[in-house]
Amino acid sequence: MAALIRKLDPANAPAANARFVINETAAPGVPVKHLFRAGRAVGTICLWIMFFMNLLALFLVQNWVPIILGNSGIAQTTAVETAALFQWGGTLAALVTGVMIDKFGGSRVMPFLYGLGCIFVLTLGQTSMSVPWLMAITFAAGFCVVGSQNSANAFAAIFYPTAMRASGVGWCLGIGRLGAITGPLIGGFLFSLHWPNSWVFAMGAIPLACAAIAVIAMGATYGWSKVSEPAAEAAPPRQMA
Repeated sequence: MAALIRKLDPANAPAANARFVINETAAPGVPVKHLFRAGRAVGTICLWIMFFMNLLALFLVQNWVPIILGNSGIAQTTAVETAALFQWGGTLAALVTGVMIDKFGGSRVMPFLYGLGCIFVLTLGQTSMSVPWLMAITFAAGFCVVGSQNSANAFAAIFYPTAMRASGVGWCLGIGRLGAITGPLIGGFLFSLHWPNSWVFAMGAIPLACAAIAVIAMGATYGWSKVSEPAAEAAPPRQMA
């Protein structure tokens, strides 16, 4: 520990006899029950809603964009290339949103991303646009939707203390995968009903609005600057060698 601190900040190297302690407690028993204790229940439910809705929208849009665009008269090759920009937008977002969240806090940045995602996904339903505009909007939608999901992973990790962080993030991703399964099924069902493209994409925007509400609820409950873990259960500190 001392060697690592010296590498990080040589000017403030610890004394040779320094001792390091940690105040977090272990979480014995069934891990999932701790996700709802010590003031974490609201945050856990909000995170589950956020992951479910975000991945529902992500996979609905990602899986059905090429088919919907292709059926709108756009060449299939162009439709597939346009859909690929959805993930390219998410790749750029992974590099940008982390910096934004570090500076402004996740509970402030993520509702903004979800709100923009709603607008861009709704706009995708207007397939009368030119191909360059469709590509640009698809890229922007991916930036917001995929970028929000990447940010949500870190958001959940910040919320839970170390002793239950793996369980907390794992449950979020597990609940989110249910949304990932549901999204394409909803798209296929709506596609079979011959709904207009604008209606199908509207169904992809609604979950993003729900995810934004969940993040706002977390910010209102735990603070807007940065959502961090609630107060942990009182316990004596554990000494680390």
